[in-house]
Amino acid sequence: MAAPVAGVIVIPHLDLQGEVVAIVNAGSGPVDTTGWTLTDEEITHTYTFPSFTLASEATVTVHTGPGADSATDPYWGRDPLLGPG
Repeated sequence: MAAPVAGVIVIPHLDLQGEVVAIVNAGSGPVDTTGWTLTDEEITHTYTFPSFTLASEATVTVHTGPGADSATDPYWGRDPLLGPG
């Protein structure tokens, strides 16, 4: 069996109704996501990760709406972006 690769980022969950995107580091080492971006489909709205490191096997869930940021749940602070309408 091969050793896990450091820094394997996957997006296992995109909830258009709940306006959240889950991002998982499935690798064996941390990943510095500082400056990484998420955009909407039309690339008119962009979320830029602040200084942030995603630990091995950790999940961060980005919420498009307003809220209080935590270590695992940053909030974009936007009106609905992903869902229909």
